[in-house]
Amino acid sequence: MDAKTGREQWRVANDAERVFGGGSTLVMNDGVVLYNCYKTKANAAGRSKHNKIAKTSMLTAFDAKDGKVLWTNQGGVGWAGASTEPTDLFVAHGIVWCGQNEQGLDLRTGQVKKELKLGTLVSLGHHPRCYRSKATEDFLIWPKRGAEFVDLNGNHHMRQDWLRAPCFTGLVPANGLLYVPPSQCFCYPGVKLSGFLALAAGSSAEHRTPNEEHLERGPAYVSSSNSTFQISDSDWPMYRHDALRSGAAKLSVPATLTTLWQTQLACGATQPVIAGNQLFVAEKDTHCVRCLDAATGKSLWNFTAGGRVDSAPTICGTRVLFGCADGSVYCLRAADGALVWRFLAAPEDRRVVSFEQVESAWPIHGSVLVQNGVVYFASGRSSFLDGGITVFALNPATGAVLHQQQLEGPKPDITKDEGGPFTME
Repeated sequence: MDAKTGREQWRVANDAERVFGGGSTLVMNDGVVLYNCYKTKANAAGRSKHNKIAKTSMLTAFDAKDGKVLWTNQGGVGWAGASTEPTDLFVAHGIVWCGQNEQGLDLRTGQVKKELKLGTLVSLGHHPRCYRSKATEDFLIWPKRGAEFVDLNGNHHMRQDWLRAPCFTGLVPANGLLYVPPSQCFCYPGVKLSGFLALAAGSSAEHRTPNEEHLERGPAYVSSSNSTFQISDSDWPMYRHDALRSGAAKLSVPATLTTLWQTQLACGATQPVIAGNQLFVAEKDTHCVRCLDAATGKSLWNFTAGGRVDSAPTICGTRVLFGCADGSVYCLRAADGALVWRFLAAPEDRRVVSFEQVESAWPIHGSVLVQNGVVYFASGRSSFLDGGITVFALNPATGAVLHQQQLEGPKPDITKDEGGPFTME
């Protein structure tokens, strides 16, 4: 029809019988109208055999000016849902890609112009996602297991098993990024990246090694300070008491417990830890680590970090150590909360929004581990993304890096069909 007047310009009958309830896809590109429709059979009563639909379809190309049929070819079946659902139909660089076909057709002639070599990129052991494929000029993004990136310009295909998008909506490639809304999918809960995501290609910063510039020395820094970790029977210096996380202490307690004191905190708090007469606790959402008198509950000092502190601090001699969602580990002087040092473990200061607050793309859980005079912690969210997770060992007195190890992958081997439907190594 004429877009301004609504007058009909041409009309063409479609040879394929459309599936009842849906199944057709129409795309216009560069003066060509592409129409994909499933072929179906009818029973004696003339009704569509809805549960026995042959997974074949017809793809027809019309001239947009007069409706003349340019060519016909076997169409394709999409990944999402049953064969009653509209199939995927894309045009990139003048080549038509339809459904699950690995052959690209010339827009004007319908002849095979490019063939993909995907191997086992698409997992056979998992059902498709409940949304349609998406595409750019460079990639088809199939929704089989997670997001299969089909390289249209080469053979650099990649299966992104740790991403999920919501049913029907799916993910959206735009602005050079991949937008992935929150998903209700249960598959791979141990490795799936959650939240509303905007993802970009990887950068060289993800493998950058933290150096001396990542260590900030505070006013309480003394390079020769002794931070020997000594535990008395009456102390509870770290999460679950000790490096074994035993949750037990050699301490007598009365049979009848009474309240000695209580204090109001600003928000939800971590587990407290105690050394001597000092009690340390973090108010998670306010980024605040507080020190109280263990006998009276009186506030002695507080320190505000650059992000959430999600778990208990660790006492190491005369120091208080904790990790932070801003990608850093902090060391404070226990006596007054003065900064001894701050180590930025993230490869760069890249920020994201998580649970309504700004934090690093490589956060650190608050409860760092101290054992044999060494502080250990891990920086990162996923071994599959952003360069993986880095495990560090630092000197608690100086913040100097003693050891570090990158934990990245395992990236999906697209020559193998790995993993079950709900679990992934």
